[in-house]
Amino acid sequence: MDKRYLQRECLSLVFDVAQKRIYGNSGCNRMMGTFEADSLKPGTLKFGQVGSTRMMCPDMKTEQMVLGALDKVTSFQTVSDKPDVITLVIKMVSR
Repeated sequence: MDKRYLQRECLSLVFDVAQKRIYGNSGCNRMMGTFEADSLKPGTLKFGQVGSTRMMCPDMKTEQMVLGALDKVTSFQTVSDKPDVITLVIKMVSR
């Protein structure tokens, strides 16, 4: 992967808890979708259908890996107690 490309674009995933929506950058394209977190089962997380813009990118492999990984997420764990920043460790299982 071209390091200059990595400096321009950054992987990100933002959770809008009130709207139960996600948005971010999957390496090149913008992505958006929904998520469910079961209040009766703390730590469970499931993403709904995730869509993205369709720009041609120099590294589509990273893009495909990021979007494919979201489909495998089943749980999360918060690892920060800062009120304005929540860092998630996302555990994935093979399906």
